[in-house]
Amino acid sequence: MLTSILANFIAGLGLFFSGLRMIDNNLRQATGRRLRTLVGRVTRNPWYAGFVGLATGALVQSTSGIVFILVSLVASGLTTVRRALPIVTWANVGCCALIFASVLDLRLAILYLIGLAGAAFAFDRSHRSHALGAVFGVGILFYGIELMKAGADPLKDLPWFSDLLNDTHNSLLLAFAGGASFSFVTQSSTAVSILAIGLAQTGLLGPFPTMMALYGANVGSTFSRMLLSSALRGSVRQLAAYQDLFKITGAVLFVSLLYLEIFGGIPLVRAFVGLSAERIDRQMALVFLLFNLVTAILFSIMQPWICGVLEWWLPADEQEDLSKPQFLYDEALNEPASALDLIAKEQLRLTRRLRVYAEAMRSGPLSPQRTRALALQAPFAAVVARIEQFQHDLVDRQLGPEESERLTRLQNRLSLTVYLDDSLRALTATTESVPLEGRLGELVSTFVEGLDFVLMSAVEALESGDPAQVAMLIEITEDRGDLMERIRQNYLADAPSVGPADRAVLLQVTSIFERVIWMTQRLARLIDR
Repeated sequence: MLTSILANFIAGLGLFFSGLRMIDNNLRQATGRRLRTLVGRVTRNPWYAGFVGLATGALVQSTSGIVFILVSLVASGLTTVRRALPIVTWANVGCCALIFASVLDLRLAILYLIGLAGAAFAFDRSHRSHALGAVFGVGILFYGIELMKAGADPLKDLPWFSDLLNDTHNSLLLAFAGGASFSFVTQSSTAVSILAIGLAQTGLLGPFPTMMALYGANVGSTFSRMLLSSALRGSVRQLAAYQDLFKITGAVLFVSLLYLEIFGGIPLVRAFVGLSAERIDRQMALVFLLFNLVTAILFSIMQPWICGVLEWWLPADEQEDLSKPQFLYDEALNEPASALDLIAKEQLRLTRRLRVYAEAMRSGPLSPQRTRALALQAPFAAVVARIEQFQHDLVDRQLGPEESERLTRLQNRLSLTVYLDDSLRALTATTESVPLEGRLGELVSTFVEGLDFVLMSAVEALESGDPAQVAMLIEITEDRGDLMERIRQNYLADAPSVGPADRAVLLQVTSIFERVIWMTQRLARLIDR
């Protein structure tokens, strides 16, 4: 019997998480950049943002997934932390939809759904019907829930298991710890809550231990999210911390109410759900809803104060670690459209650094500015390596035609940025021995100012994507080979006493200048417009 029970639980969990993944992946593919842009707009109104949170929570069924999607939106500049918080708040309430669906008798409907949606999905020749994939994922998810419930029913016939859960008061902490531990391992409070409700339905868990298991499940998923968000830095980490605080506050509040109800004899949550529904499974579904709804209302009222605390605790990272990416994190790979925006942001950050070389060349030989500019090579290379790895990992994801084309452009842009860095570093080293005074120094200064203007124009074009700015950048980086040759000839003709060293420097400076201009034009033609 135990083998059969374990088989049902394991198969049910596998189908449950597979269904969640199918729903998540297909919804991401179906919505893409349009949904992200819409979210960026509606978050300006907290009421609309709350409604979006409810809807996305009901669809995605993963508050951690929603948090990381919002992290990428904030990092991409489509919204702000304060505007995104109502979505996080009310997504917790939206996630209760699956708990309520699990206490309904949907076995026949689930089988029909799996059969019809699976057949339609399998024979869809376009392979673009992500809606069918999402519907099939819903069927798989609910079938997994039914298997887990079927596995819970025979547990009442195991004497040792019944004895383990027999003493209600002594099992409260055990139920909380069990729910938290299982939720930490599975990274899903919903799956653990469904299992706990199934045990309550069979009579193995009393109402109060089941409530403690539900509260523990919410806390356990918080600890797993803390580990996942540990790589985040700066203001975006405020979103993950807000969700963690939401769950911990709810657990503290409702565990306290539970003990007051048991030992103080005060009718609270258990009494309320007992009056609202007769069946124990529906009562526990209401407990799960109350946990999230009451905490959501509390956090909505206190949101300005909570924002202030988070901004004080996790301020924006002004002093960036130049050797680490500022925008990239692994969870963003699950959202290809956002991941591409983050790559573009990271590449823009690298392009901004290129102007440091112009500042260095304006200073004299052996100046601190030159030393600082040349020391950027190792951090620059480290960030480039991380971007390349991130781009490589993104290739393995399900990308649409537009996303694949944009990724190719971004890969080419990164290569050009690396070549620009190499050329500018070589130019900085070449001009090290050129004094600022003198005719050659003045000519070099002219080239440096021209390069700085070109680089500034490139940064502005990358930032805005404005077609007019991109067109201007292309125009000012047109081929100037004839002009450069005249500059060289005029300089050598006017100064017949120029030594071999100065001639070599002049040739290198003009050659590198031409190369930088040519690469900048290629970069301009790859800018999204």
